[in-house]
Amino acid sequence: MPFIFVATLVTAVAVFIWPALADWNASSIVASRVGLISPAALPDRPSHSAAPGRLVVVYEADGWVRVIDGDDFQTRWRFRPAFTPRGGAVYSPDGRSFFLRSGNGWVGKYDFFALKPVARIRAGHTLHDLAVSSDGKWLLAANARPSTIAVLNADDLSLFKVIPAETDRGAPLRVAALHDAGPRRSFIVALWNTAEIWELSYDPDAAPVYGNFVHSYRAGQVEGVVVEEQPFARRRLKMAEPLSGFFFDPAYAEVIATGRTGGVVHNLDARRKVAGLALTGAPRFSAGVSWPKVDRQFMAVPDNEQAIIDIVDMETWQTVRRIKTGGLVQSLISHPKSPYIWANVVPRPHEPGIQVIDKQTLTIVKSIAPARQSIGLHAAFTRDGRHVLVADLLGGEMLKIYDALALREVKRLPMVRPRLR
Repeated sequence: MPFIFVATLVTAVAVFIWPALADWNASSIVASRVGLISPAALPDRPSHSAAPGRLVVVYEADGWVRVIDGDDFQTRWRFRPAFTPRGGAVYSPDGRSFFLRSGNGWVGKYDFFALKPVARIRAGHTLHDLAVSSDGKWLLAANARPSTIAVLNADDLSLFKVIPAETDRGAPLRVAALHDAGPRRSFIVALWNTAEIWELSYDPDAAPVYGNFVHSYRAGQVEGVVVEEQPFARRRLKMAEPLSGFFFDPAYAEVIATGRTGGVVHNLDARRKVAGLALTGAPRFSAGVSWPKVDRQFMAVPDNEQAIIDIVDMETWQTVRRIKTGGLVQSLISHPKSPYIWANVVPRPHEPGIQVIDKQTLTIVKSIAPARQSIGLHAAFTRDGRHVLVADLLGGEMLKIYDALALREVKRLPMVRPRLR
C-alpha cells in the first residue's frame, strides 16, 4: 500500500511539473533572469595585473571554476557558479568576458576585468548548445526542451527573441549545433534528421526573408510576401539530404558534413552538393580542424570506426594523406598560431593518449602517454595559442601545461579532478 501511494504521488507531481517545463516560454525566460552587476558599472580596465586575453577557464570537481593566468599560471579567480557548468566556456570576441552554461538551461556571464559574475538567465529546461556572434553583441542558446533557440543580448543576458525550432508547417525540430559564421555575419543552425539548415542573420543590413514568390529583388522595388523580419529571420536552406556533423570552409560558403552516402560538400548559397569525399569508415567532421599550407587550405578529419586521421585538400576535396593513430581519435585541436595539431586519442594498452601532428610534414612528431588506468587525455589550447592544457579524462589531481611550440611540459597545477569542457 505505501508503494502504491508513493508511485501515485510521484506521478501526480510529474504531471504537475512537466507542463511548466514544456511551456518554458519568453515570459518564463525573462522572469528567470538575475542581474548581478549592471554593464555600465563594470570597470573600464582590469582590476588585476593579468592580461584578460590570456585568462583561461578550467573546471574542477563539484562545480568549481578556476580562472588561470596564461602567463604565470596563477589562479586569479576561483568561484562556484549558481549552476554546474557543462561544455567548454564561450569567450567573447573582445576577450572581455566569458559565458558558461548548464545542462538544465542556465546561462551565466562573467567579467574578466572585474572577475565577477554579471548575470544569469534560464533559457530553457534542457540546454544543448551556446554560441556568441562575431561582433560580440548576441548570444544564442539552443534548447532540446522546449525546442527553441533563445536569442540573448550578450551585454546583460536580457532576452531579445525566442525562435521556435519547427518546420515551416509547425512540426517540431531538434537543434544539433550552433555555429557562428563570422564572414557571413550570421549563425548557421544544424538540425537533426531533416534536409534543412537554417541561417540566422545578425547583419543590420540583411534583407527580410520572403516567401516563395518574389517578383523583384531590386533595391526599393522588392515585391513579395515577407515571412520573417530581421534580425534572426529563419532563412531555411533546403538540402537534397539530411546532413550531420558540420564543418565549414574559412569563408563559411561551404559546409562539409555526413550525408546518406558518406562525406559531402554543400554550397550554402547554391544550396546544392558540389563535391563528395572518398573517405572510408565513419568520418567525424565536427571534430576536425583546418589550416592553410602554401596556397591551399587543408582539413584533418578523424574517424569514428578506425584509428586514422584523413588529410583532405579543400580545393580538390581529395585525400592527400592518411595518418594512423594509437587509437580512435575523440577530437582534434589546433590554433592559428600553432604549427601543430593535437589529437585526443582513446588509448590502447601501452599506447599514447595524445598525438601531435606537424601541419607541414603531416607526420606524428610527439606522443604523450596517460597515467595508468586512464581512459585518455583531453587537451585545449590557451586563447593566445602559446600553451596547451592537458587533463586526464578520469579527473586526476593535476593539470599539465605544455609549451605549444617546444612541445614540452613546463608546469603542473594541483587541482581537484580538472576538466576542460
